[in-house]
Amino acid sequence: MNSKIFLKALQSLFQNSANAEIAIGMKAYMKNRFEFLGLKRPERDLIQKELFLEYKITDTLELENVVRALWKFPYREYHYVACDLLTINKKKYKDLNINFLDFLISTNSWWDTVDMISTNVIGGYYLHHKKLYETELIPWTKSPNLWKRRACIIFQLKYKNEMDTVWLSKRILENNESKEFFLQKAIGWALRQHSQIDTKWVIDFIENHPLKPLSKREALRLLKK
Repeated sequence: MNSKIFLKALQSLFQNSANAEIAIGMKAYMKNRFEFLGLKRPERDLIQKELFLEYKITDTLELENVVRALWKFPYREYHYVACDLLTINKKKYKDLNINFLDFLISTNSWWDTVDMISTNVIGGYYLHHKKLYETELIPWTKSPNLWKRRACIIFQLKYKNEMDTVWLSKRILENNESKEFFLQKAIGWALRQHSQIDTKWVIDFIENHPLKPLSKREALRLLKK
């Protein structure tokens, strides 16, 4: 991929399709935390599709460099493009590194990118590097950055039978008293997901560890149907 040409082409197409009126609503939905061009997902997908076919990522270093470049743009749509590039390049996850993962979670952080990065990229990376999270992510578990702690709770969401319940238990108990909505939600989400694999473990955990009402409600959602 010629990243400079790709980024220039992307900017041109995005700017030509920008809609200031739609951007106002998108910005409000994200609590005014980011600027938007006003490109909704279907329109953005049409633009990206052609560019992704023309400019293909050849290696992990190139993927990292392009994502970092997109992350510097002030408009949120470019961050979504970066996430989509990460999504379609799953085979390159194993060659990523903790510094890049830290950058992704710590920069331009909000649930719309953090959740995708946690469950896809970080989760995928540690499927290749099993148990490495027991050393690399420990600083995240103690971080004042709530997004790092959320990532530590949810990165195993797609692990199914490979879920490390010892790790999950520790992360839940570390954050169980937090009043932070996104941590309470993450706890419930992780338990709800695992309830599809090991219902008994989840029920036993809930019965033996008091949870915040939000966490408990989310955790039991599938079990009450």
